[in-house]
Amino acid sequence: MKKTVGLLLVVVIGALWALAWREQTAVAETAVPDADTWSSPKVISTGITNAKRPVIKADPNTPGKVMVVFISQQINNTPIDPYYTLSTNYGVNWTTPSPIHQSGVESKQIDFDFDNQGTAHAVWRENRSLAYANSSNWAGSFKTLSAPTGDPGVTTPSIGTFGSNIHVVWSEANTGDPNPIKTVPNIYYSRSTNRGANWLATPVAITSTGLDSVSPSIAVDAAGNVHVVWQELEFDQTLLDFVFKVKYVKGTVSANSVSWSAPLTISNAIVASPFDAHEPHILATNSGLEVTLTTIFQQPVEQYVYLLSCRSSCESLSKWTNQGNVSGPALYVNVEPVDLASSPTNRLGCTHVFFDGATTDNPEGKEQVWMANGCRGWNAPRTPITDNLTRALRPSSDSLDNWLYLAYEEAIVIETGNTNKIYFLSNESDYGMYLPVVIKR
Repeated sequence: MKKTVGLLLVVVIGALWALAWREQTAVAETAVPDADTWSSPKVISTGITNAKRPVIKADPNTPGKVMVVFISQQINNTPIDPYYTLSTNYGVNWTTPSPIHQSGVESKQIDFDFDNQGTAHAVWRENRSLAYANSSNWAGSFKTLSAPTGDPGVTTPSIGTFGSNIHVVWSEANTGDPNPIKTVPNIYYSRSTNRGANWLATPVAITSTGLDSVSPSIAVDAAGNVHVVWQELEFDQTLLDFVFKVKYVKGTVSANSVSWSAPLTISNAIVASPFDAHEPHILATNSGLEVTLTTIFQQPVEQYVYLLSCRSSCESLSKWTNQGNVSGPALYVNVEPVDLASSPTNRLGCTHVFFDGATTDNPEGKEQVWMANGCRGWNAPRTPITDNLTRALRPSSDSLDNWLYLAYEEAIVIETGNTNKIYFLSNESDYGMYLPVVIKR
């Protein structure tokens, strides 16, 4: 590994950070030159015929330990199963992908997180139900957390951990339910307080608006409280039409319960011409919360990734700051998926946002994976991570100490179907710590 420099900054930063909070000043990311070099792209789904939707996480308990989960359809027209692969040396070597669960039904939309003992906890859609398992014993720990009897069922689960608490949110609807509210997608929550052994008897409904609420994302802060964002259909009084907005709630966690704030429409912090807000992703950092979302002004060729941030008291819209369009000139995606996908992560106090999309002047129309870096400045040109020779989709990123980790899906279409692959890259920073700039208000 490269030698970490700038150790003196670690001492200085503590005093500056305390001063920033005491004087209620704003901490801005600095324009640190990013000369870091990415590793060569590496296929980590070797042996799997068709791999999709990667999620990458670094184990905060063990430097160098990185896991990627994904779904795989081994042979066309056969059920899809969730798989994982593991590296213990910063992504240099990876284990042969192994199944998390195998069944005769389709498994989709997996997510996972490490707990503070290094156990990986995973949730996914199993047929139309919500499935859970953990790496202490993938098969033995398998549980069904929700089992709607009718379509569309469970979609897009998201999971976060804190100590022995495991938090899960998801979208669910059942067209056969006698309660009309439950026939449309709403956001639900469940918790385990003993590392997945037991769960709430009945999931908690975070929303019950009668309008579509989908694509939730969860983050757990340093105090153990949970923060959830999702996209929800809402009637726009200006357009006199329905559009998707991004909502936010905070769950204040106690030993026996979680107390939820009122849903807040944080996409209203973006003051622009009318747009649809899709695919939010939330990140909890030492400085507060950050949310990326896809804004669609003209489908399908005018899409952007915006970044919203909040330092504290995020239950109030006035506390949310619109950092603006971080993806640069308009992008679009082909066929499936239909929206830009984004993944924010924070390394050493610097936020990086990864996203996919094809440029509107690209005659091939193939999506690339891109990166925007807050330490360079959000107005700086986006950085291409992949070229435009193949379709690169659905980036997933994480960080630990000096390291950035990235996984993405390469879409390959052949006559008999798809043979998609999962790629991995890593990036080690030369900097020991990014120094914030303290600006008085």
